[in-house]
Amino acid sequence: MAERGYRTRDEVRLSPATEGLEAILAKFDREHLHTDDEVRYVLAGEGIFDIRSTDDRWMRVVVHPGDFIVVPRDRHHRFFLGEARTIHAVRLFEDQAGWVPHYRS
Repeated sequence: MAERGYRTRDEVRLSPATEGLEAILAKFDREHLHTDDEVRYVLAGEGIFDIRSTDDRWMRVVVHPGDFIVVPRDRHHRFFLGEARTIHAVRLFEDQAGWVPHYRS
């Protein structure tokens, strides 16, 4: 965390039992970017990151328990849950203000 400048962390847990799950997921399934890196270490479940390349193509990354992913700041992406609709992950932040999604029009 210190080497990359991440100053805080939290954990996110999503499952079919999560209140308001569809509204939460609706924030992430549209193409967007953040002004901070999106850093995840997956403890349980499965997630799908679609990341737009610099030459405007999609790259799909499916993450499972034990996977670590960094979506670089200012990189357009979207996120979906896997078939079981469950994920538990550690999130690292430089500053939570960098987590505001900026949607691609």
